[in-house]
Amino acid sequence: MSSNVLSGNRDQQPEATGGSHGAPGTHEEATREELIARNAELQATLDARTQDNILLNEMISAVGSTLKVDEVLRHLVDTIVRAISCHAAFIYLFDTEKERLVLASTSERYQHLVGKIEMALGEGITGWVG
Repeated sequence: MSSNVLSGNRDQQPEATGGSHGAPGTHEEATREELIARNAELQATLDARTQDNILLNEMISAVGSTLKVDEVLRHLVDTIVRAISCHAAFIYLFDTEKERLVLASTSERYQHLVGKIEMALGEGITGWVG
């Protein structure tokens, strides 16, 4: 006799032992794979946002570190180059007297061009080759 009969609980079914843990191709396994994929996606998003926050904090620190505009811009250029993995970055400031954008800071390799390159508002540099 089962223990349910002995205890007088004839309406209860015996507890299942073992059970299905999901054979290959079952719904449980598919759901588990979906969860693993979603978790990886969320981790990648979190990693990217963490890196964005680190770079943003570096930029904020650069802006607050000195009153010397040239130094701040140089720090910003360095941070931008690292952030987007490029070989150079250019920052233009608007000169109100000339009503033109003037190259104010760039990567070390192009420092000799600072102050020498100007363009009108709306003018672009697409297609320029250095």
